[in-house]
Order: sequence, then structure tokens, then C-alpha cells
Amino acid sequence: MKLPGVGWVKIRLSRPIPDGFIAKQAQVVHRASGWYVMLTLQANIDVPSVAPHGQAIGIDLGLKSFLATSQGEEIGRPQFFVDLQRQLKLLQQRASHKKLFSNNWRKAQGQVARLHEYIHDSRKDFHFKLAHHLCEQVGMIFAEDLNFKAWAKGMF
Repeated sequence: MKLPGVGWVKIRLSRPIPDGFIAKQAQVVHRASGWYVMLTLQANIDVPSVAPHGQAIGIDLGLKSFLATSQGEEIGRPQFFVDLQRQLKLLQQRASHKKLFSNNWRKAQGQVARLHEYIHDSRKDFHFKLAHHLCEQVGMIFAEDLNFKAWAKGMF
């Protein structure tokens, strides 16, 4: 792939670009696990408007449990950060004992960054799997409209 200002760069496509799609934009992203290129694709397709159908479900976000449905299902709140807090503390302590800007310090900082990325990816994976689980059950999902900014200020 040819990137402006950089030149030709070797890439490994995680999946092929589908027929009829055109790559319009490439965004280069640096994460703790490496460099990535995110492609924005364009296609001329008509998306049909679907009328509401099937069984409906209501969801309610909570503080003690992550989610409660109108069918009585309660999904617990996973604590990805809390579960890995001891490991994160250990890695940060190891990094703080290294000489600043040395190669070993950079490696230790990379380990801390990779653990933060793992926590981020775990949360994202949980949300996608939960959304898939809810969409598999019913045809319509209703959620209450909450004002989280007012909640943060303490105005219930």
C-alpha cells in the first residue's frame, strides 16, 4: 500500500475487500500491539427500511448489574480493570524501577500499554457479544433515554 509521506508499506489484509467496494480513506493507527491501517470503504447499495417486527424487549442499565431485561434476565457487571489491577500494579512498579528512557524502561512501558490495550479489547468484546446475544433473541430492543451528565453531577 502506498501511503503519502511514507511511501510503499507492506501490509497483511485481515480480510479481502468485497467486490463492489472502493477504498476511500486509510487511517494509520499506532497501538501498543503494533501499527494498523483502517480502511474506509464505499459501496453503492440500497438499504431497505425494515418495519418493526418480532418480539420486543426492554433493557435497563443499572449500577449493581450491567443490564436487566424486561424478560427478567440480569447480566452482571464485569470488572475487567479490577480483575487485572494487581498485574497492572506489578508492571507499573517494575517500570518505575528502570532507568528513565533506557531500553528496559521502554520494554516495561510497552508491557503496561499492552495490558491497558487488553483491558480495552476485553470490554469491547464483551459489549459486542452482549449486543449479539440480545439481537439474537428478539426483533426489537427498547432502551430508556438517560441523561448521564445530570447523573454525574448528582442530580437524580
